[in-house]
Amino acid sequence: MTEQIETSRDGELIKINIIMREKFDTYNLLRNVEDMEKEQRRSYVISVLKEFASLSQRGILEDLNMLQLTDQVSDVNALWIINVINCYATPTAIYKLAERADIELIDHDFYQIILDPSENKEAYFEEGNVNNREITWNVNKVNAPQVWALGYDGEGVIVALIDTGVNYNHNDLKDHVWVHPDFPPITVIILQIIIITLWMIMVMVHTVLVLLQAMVVLGLKQVLLRLPRSCV
Repeated sequence: MTEQIETSRDGELIKINIIMREKFDTYNLLRNVEDMEKEQRRSYVISVLKEFASLSQRGILEDLNMLQLTDQVSDVNALWIINVINCYATPTAIYKLAERADIELIDHDFYQIILDPSENKEAYFEEGNVNNREITWNVNKVNAPQVWALGYDGEGVIVALIDTGVNYNHNDLKDHVWVHPDFPPITVIILQIIIITLWMIMVMVHTVLVLLQAMVVLGLKQVLLRLPRSCV
């Protein structure tokens, strides 16, 4: 942040995150919502966090609004979920804000490229050539190639994945997916057949009931049409 201020022009607006010193007691919040239903819990958490951030940020937001009148601050955005204020401010305004006791940190909010696009820029994949797979940066980061060079290549090891799912057609996985010889078990197949059969029976019963209802209504209409007018 200091370097950014020193290299900026006089009056230049710098994008910053203002991190408040006061922190919300998340453990207490979890205790309060543990017996609530999902929708009630969601509404309660949003309401409590918004109220907390509003009270915590009230004083600084008043100062920021005043600084906006002199073009020292712009685009103020209060983030209630993490109790942070994002805005643009001049170096003078930043130094003034840094004097406040209720601010823990003022951080430069700048665009960051986490993955270096220049890494492995020559890498490519040849269909059918399993030795031509690209090694991603994170694998190199943990020195996996050096481990492979020692003879530990993971052959014969089965890795379980607990996640929302994977693309088993991915080039790195499609010829390495382990399938249990008894999967799916016969009990699962039988259960699926029973469920499908019951569903089909329910559909048929519903259809028959609708037809019967239509026939009854039609029969009543014909009876009413045949009755003398005096009886109708």
